[in-house]
Amino acid sequence: MFSWAFFGCRDKCADCGVTGQLEKPFGVVISAVGGEVALFDLSTLEIRSEERQQGWATACELLSTESRLVTTDNESGGMAVYQIPSLERVESMSLSGTPVDLRLDRYSLSAHVITRNGLYFRIPFSSLLPDTLDTGPSPRRIRFRPPSDLEAWITCPGDMTVRVIDMQGPHESGSISFAAACTDVCFTPDGGWAYCAVPGTQRLYKVAAGSHTITDSLLLQDGSVDLAICDAGRYVAAADSVTGRLRVFDLQHGASSEIFCGTEARRVRYSVSRSSFFVLCPQESWVLRVDPSVIPLTVQDTLRVASSPQCMAFLE
Repeated sequence: MFSWAFFGCRDKCADCGVTGQLEKPFGVVISAVGGEVALFDLSTLEIRSEERQQGWATACELLSTESRLVTTDNESGGMAVYQIPSLERVESMSLSGTPVDLRLDRYSLSAHVITRNGLYFRIPFSSLLPDTLDTGPSPRRIRFRPPSDLEAWITCPGDMTVRVIDMQGPHESGSISFAAACTDVCFTPDGGWAYCAVPGTQRLYKVAAGSHTITDSLLLQDGSVDLAICDAGRYVAAADSVTGRLRVFDLQHGASSEIFCGTEARRVRYSVSRSSFFVLCPQESWVLRVDPSVIPLTVQDTLRVASSPQCMAFLE
């Protein structure tokens, strides 16, 4: 178990309060080449602190109640917890498999990690003693169904399913099969509907989250696709890592538009404070901001970061 006491803030952090915490809203982006970690102001897109992780990460999250950054450790095969902005490593643990994705539950009580060898880990911060389940082959993304986060949906391209995990067990409570690999899932804010990206069929499927029934679909580009949805549920963004395009669906008006971002477009996330989607372009080393309400879509801001950004998270 680790202590939640705060460490000191380094002088070069220009946006820290008296407790050593960064002022909200801020974000973090982690790059692959040297494990570079950049903390940035979401309002101005200015870099506030730059450090290096021990290893590198494909997924990260910020704890909502503490100055903590939780990341996968893809170099040694595990999970790490850092104090920010100093990036002091306060805890780490090994996992039996290469981590692929990581999420924190609604109240930041646990970290949830999936690994390439088809395992799911729920790791309570109070004990760091994980619950482990087998999941489908080659899992890619883990998402929580709002508003309670009592279900985790895990996309498993290896057998073209989405596995549904009941968090009160945890145990697998169901699965949804598609005609091709589902690469990501996002939910409407009330948790009633899920949108499942199946680029092999060029469709974004609308699924009743309670019954797991497919009710409708939208045209999707063909490629490995990441999804994000705005806080009001009106806009869904699909980032295509093959074509480098970002498509935004306006669900209220049944319309869509797209923009070319770069050689790749990955790990799209929505910022409530900026009312915008942010997307990573690894080959160009960009973080791009796109406002879905501005048609035609344009890149509103560009943050240049270290080589090959892999993941980002926001605290707002």
